Formats: sequence, C-alpha cells, structure tokens
Amino acid sequence: MKKFLLATAMTTIAMFGGVANAANIGVSMARFDDNWLTVLRHNIEEYSKTLDDVTVQMEDASGDISRQQSQVENFIAQGVDGIIVMLVDADSGQAISTAADAAGIPLVFVNLLPPNGDSLPDSQAWVGSDEVLAGTLQAKEICKEIGGKGDADPLPEIRVPGDLRPAPPRATSNPADYAPRAVSES
Repeated sequence: MKKFLLATAMTTIAMFGGVANAANIGVSMARFDDNWLTVLRHNIEEYSKTLDDVTVQMEDASGDISRQQSQVENFIAQGVDGIIVMLVDADSGQAISTAADAAGIPLVFVNLLPPNGDSLPDSQAWVGSDEVLAGTLQAKEICKEIGGKGDADPLPEIRVPGDLRPAPPRATSNPADYAPRAVSES
C-alpha cells in the first residue's frame, strides 16, 4: 500500500506538472520520527532514484504547522515542479492548497484530507483512504471472526486513534471500488 501511495503521488505530480525532463519535487512530511512516515519517506527516496532527472527535497515539519507552512512557502520560492505534503494537521491544508494554487505548482496531499478536499483545484489531488469505510470494514471482519458472539458484558472498549473528520463523499458504497489499483499515465 505504501508503494501504491508513493507511486500515485509521484505520478500525479508528473501528470499535473506536465514534467517531461527534470523535475524537482518538494516533500514536506508531518514528522520524520513517525514509523509509517519513515517507511514512506525511505520509499519515496528509493523510488525517485529509479526516475530519470528527478530530485526530491525532503523536509521534516516535526509536528509543527507553522514549520510545514514555511517549508511549502520555501518550495514555492524555489520554483519546485511539484509538492507532496503529509499534513501535520488537516486544518492547515487549506492555506497550503491556496499557496500552491496561487503559485501554479501541482500539489498532492497524502493521507490527511484537507478541509477543501472536495473542492481542490485541478492541479491538486489527495491520496488516502476513507477512514470511516476502513473502520466499518474492520469492525465487520472482527464480528465475522468471532462469529457474531462475544462473552464480555459490557463489551470491551477499543480505541483507535485517528481523524474523526467525516470522510469525503464517495460515488459508491461498494468496498471493492476502493481497492488499490495501478495508476495509468494515459
């Protein structure tokens, strides 16, 4: 899944930017010390080495919204060909989206959907999962595995950290429609 997200983000930047030759991609990650983001960061770095004339500039926001905004502003000032952002906080995405759009630089949000996710400019995209659908599918699978029976009364509480913001509207409720699939460059 991580490689799928990476390939999708990099391909989206290439398609939006019309990058034919050299490409400079700025990547701002919420934090380098997050295990999932560390794996993603290493995969981005490795994948970029397989692409001709592509350089990736990685920045660590260290969980600081202001630092991440500054990193994006620096990418814009440097004239990068595209920006990939793993937001520190979803609410900061609107300002980042507006800045990248004003500069005419393609932007891909990974994982957290910004508040304007349902109305991103044409040169922007979001790559992530629908947490509500994922949680529903996980709960159904757990219930199926225990045969719909439980001997705890009351049932134990299970806490799962995450963003409680409503998921973006979907065209379908069929879980198969959200299965990972290859990204076409056509």
